[in-house]
Amino acid sequence: VQTCALPILMSHLGTKLNANNDQHIRQALDVLPEFAAANGMTFIIVCHLNKNESGNVKYRIGGSLGIFAVPRSVLLAGEDPEDEEKRVLVHIKCNVGEKAPALSYSLERKQIDVDGVTIETGGVVWHGEKDGVTAESILSHKKDPDKQSALDEAKEWLAGYLERGEVSSKECLLEAKKDRKSTRLNSSHTEISRMPASA
Repeated sequence: VQTCALPILMSHLGTKLNANNDQHIRQALDVLPEFAAANGMTFIIVCHLNKNESGNVKYRIGGSLGIFAVPRSVLLAGEDPEDEEKRVLVHIKCNVGEKAPALSYSLERKQIDVDGVTIETGGVVWHGEKDGVTAESILSHKKDPDKQSALDEAKEWLAGYLERGEVSSKECLLEAKKDRKSTRLNSSHTEISRMPASA
């Protein structure tokens, strides 16, 4: 089986498709299962999480809910809430069988030899199954909020939101207000409203 990875889905969508529109996303993705089956392929779509504080992972994927609904299997990778040196891969949706157990892993530097040339790169080290970690525990895990200013948080939120494709500044501000869950985020969204429309 051949594998085709789409690292940033939004960059592969046509300019006439709105990543926030469920019908548009389904129109773009519905052709993949048939194409994959006919050609012995598997498509892997990589998405980033938005800043929505919902504990439901399908609302944390930037863009339309169709991005979560169409794939047969969905995985979530995030920081291990019990060990800051490791990460966890959690199977959160599977329409073709039972969900696989969560797996613990870490990233480390490695050297590989290619035609006599040593290349510095990174690699994944698997540590086996991880009990007790769920998508909800990964999403609810937070670092010390005092280490990040409201402006930094606003910039991070905006960068994640814009990954879904081109949107107007008005639409962006409306979404920022929807995500507002705390006094700290209120401050962040105030900073967003001060940014130029071209940001």
